[in-house]
Amino acid sequence: MVGPFGGSSKWPRGLSSEVPQGVTPARRSGTVRLCWDNARLCKYRRAIKLGRWPPYSCIPVLAIVVCLALPLSASAKTSITYSHPDLVDPAGPLVGVSCTSAQVCLAVDFAGSIVGMSAFHSLSLGAGWPAFFDASCASVTFCVALTGTAAVTFLPTETRIHYFDPGADSIAHWDSVSCSSSKFCIAAGGITGGAHAGAGIVAEWNGSRWSTPARVTEPRADGNPTFPQVVCTSEAFCMASDGDGSVIHWNGSKWSPPTYLGPHLADNSFDVTCISSKFCMAIGDDHQVFNWNGSRWLHDADSNLKGSYGLVGCTSPHLCVSVDAAGYAESWDGTSWTPSQFVDPGGDGFDAMSCQPSGLCVAVDRAGNAVVIETNPLNRLPTTCYQSGCITKSA
Repeated sequence: MVGPFGGSSKWPRGLSSEVPQGVTPARRSGTVRLCWDNARLCKYRRAIKLGRWPPYSCIPVLAIVVCLALPLSASAKTSITYSHPDLVDPAGPLVGVSCTSAQVCLAVDFAGSIVGMSAFHSLSLGAGWPAFFDASCASVTFCVALTGTAAVTFLPTETRIHYFDPGADSIAHWDSVSCSSSKFCIAAGGITGGAHAGAGIVAEWNGSRWSTPARVTEPRADGNPTFPQVVCTSEAFCMASDGDGSVIHWNGSKWSPPTYLGPHLADNSFDVTCISSKFCMAIGDDHQVFNWNGSRWLHDADSNLKGSYGLVGCTSPHLCVSVDAAGYAESWDGTSWTPSQFVDPGGDGFDAMSCQPSGLCVAVDRAGNAVVIETNPLNRLPTTCYQSGCITKSA
């Protein structure tokens, strides 16, 4: 495993120039000035021993101060703005991304690389891990990256690797993780072989350790992983989707029986996002859309996406964004979807997206690109700060 900057023992010094070399600030109107303090970008800890992997690896504390320069184009019908795709991970494909309330994101790829991003810059945080499938960050100092067999938990002072044990005579694949805080995460997957093949399994992080995996759904006949995605908004609420058109939710003490969303979703994976226990949205491969009102799922207006494998993220019940595997995007105003538009030329389609209530969404594609989606750029404050970096906009 290789740490940032080839495993060097220190982070680079903070950028003191108003515009770092090689970085072009995005321009919408007037003058844009990128300013930084002179502090180091990130703290760095000692190398640690990581079990059976190469003896030592330098892993940074994830309190990164970085920016990504991206030219933006505004949607004609709404105030939503999509950046042009920016290559942030040549190793690609990016398969997971998670953004914190501080508007700093962590992305992972199938090649075992980790990338840190904010809205205007990216930075490699490590390579040489097993293939990743998902990531979730509760803050800039707590993230979990999920491989097919283990959780890599990034803490302020250490990095832990936990290998899940699905039980004797079982083979499992872990596919999704969601953290509502540094004290609560749920990892979800399915048993793919041996005893109980096809059953859905989950494991819980309680702030200090991962629980023993528990089966929460009955085995599927085809033995495929049961949970393409899980999302948690608190210790008392999570929603998980499967590949058979069903969802289950966690109420803080137990998982509900599966709720089947209709025959049109049979053998049809769908993506689900939640901003609270009172609002979730799910989109299926067939472009059917459902929303959760706190007690039941309701069929909503169909999506206008052109490709399959739709992904959805919401910043409020009245503002959601959806992207697909063909590179199209659309937005939701609480009533209907805008016409879809192509926003990922040359990117080979989106594989993951993350949105925050602050209005920032980031979608990543199979070519290692990131597309920054601002859901309220017209109402941006005169100065927007990302950790120590600020963008000052003047007329």
